[in-house]
Amino acid sequence: MPYDEIHDETGAERRQYAALHAGSGVDVTRPDSSVVAALRGARIHPVPLILDEDEVRSTLVPGVLQRALMLQALFEDLALGSARLIDTGLLRPEELECILESEGLGAKPLRQLWKGQSREQIRFVYGPDLARNADGEWVVIEDNVGCVGGVAEGRATRDAYLQAVGLAAGAGHTSRTDLARAIDFFLERIGVRPNTSGLFGIAGWTSPGGCDPNDFETRYKADCLRSFGMTVTQPEELLDRIREGAADPAAIVNLSATLTAAYRDLARLAFTTRRVPVFGAPGVELIASKSFLPFDQALAQEYLGEPLVLRSASSRLVRERPDRLPAEGVLKRSAGCQGTEVFFLDEAHDESESRRLLDALGEWGPCAAILQEHVTRSVLAGNGIGSPDTVRLEIRPLVYVYGWQAAFVGEAVSGRAAAANAERRGNVSRGASFLPVLREVQYENAGLASGSAWRPAEPESRIGDRRNW
Repeated sequence: MPYDEIHDETGAERRQYAALHAGSGVDVTRPDSSVVAALRGARIHPVPLILDEDEVRSTLVPGVLQRALMLQALFEDLALGSARLIDTGLLRPEELECILESEGLGAKPLRQLWKGQSREQIRFVYGPDLARNADGEWVVIEDNVGCVGGVAEGRATRDAYLQAVGLAAGAGHTSRTDLARAIDFFLERIGVRPNTSGLFGIAGWTSPGGCDPNDFETRYKADCLRSFGMTVTQPEELLDRIREGAADPAAIVNLSATLTAAYRDLARLAFTTRRVPVFGAPGVELIASKSFLPFDQALAQEYLGEPLVLRSASSRLVRERPDRLPAEGVLKRSAGCQGTEVFFLDEAHDESESRRLLDALGEWGPCAAILQEHVTRSVLAGNGIGSPDTVRLEIRPLVYVYGWQAAFVGEAVSGRAAAANAERRGNVSRGASFLPVLREVQYENAGLASGSAWRPAEPESRIGDRRNW
């Protein structure tokens, strides 16, 4: 039986839902038709996930921060260090090379790109995909680094939902966005002021028709970069300008992919040769390879000297093509994204489908896939599990790593809701909806007097020193 996010074992509403209902008079678990209609066009699910604040502070925030800093230390080892990962015996040198090459950048070119660099340059956005299992434990399904979706979406989805149900934050709630805070911290850390000459930003590409769900994120990123006086460009354009002497970068913020050939060409000149400070370190997406997930507990012990707060779903590395596949579990290509090359083995009902998956494994090569346990996602069901409104969910908190062991956890959390009987890959491109994710609310006065406003609890993010958590 999946975990019910709204109701406890007795059928009563969980504390955070009951508190919002009692304080506001709004039953968010049973939205009226006007709310459903207002959100339908934006593909926003009309029932929110409300996170228990104690769980946020004790598990989610320290857990995702810890994983981000662990992955940062892993990248240092791969790009600048002594390859302690090999010394642990977790992977043989040739296996590590297979993993890196499957992501598009082998060990030698990675080290050449980072020659003479400082670990302070290892900066990135991190957003793990989390699912709550049947026991009520949040587990990591995938790590995402670099060009991570959700930077704009989490806050926009939450605010649109609150507006629709009449619980919009008061006009005085004007906190800066998480991305703006990250850029602020980055520029302050390198000693560069906003609107300084030579600031460049890379937000990514929008689709030709402007209809792709990711276009909103790209435009949002570009607007945020421009608010700091940055020239928003593409890697090829900036590289040409530098070569022509028309640009002399003081800093670059890259919120797009870090493994493309174009960005690597730019990085060789601006990053490797000129030592330009960069947020969005070249090649950093390597550490999001699913091939590292089976070893995350060992990596945390090796690099941080402590166990993980948030473990990943049990998985094992497919080191070579097997003769047959198990009947259950999930086969994932390590370099796959957007739900592609993810296969639920209990759907491989015949021999021909099994052979097709085995052939795919052979094409991907050694150490380029994992077998992961299937996690039964938790559900939102205002009328009880099994009702037509039941949806499965995943969430993605975001961490902004802006220097060596210096990071903060964003206030906004993005989420996905998928019909319980629909496609099991929780991507919007595959039919899922955007999920409003709320922290427990704080009311300005008891009883929510007329005209009073509320806002989600602010994150208690500590920067740099994790001992303060």
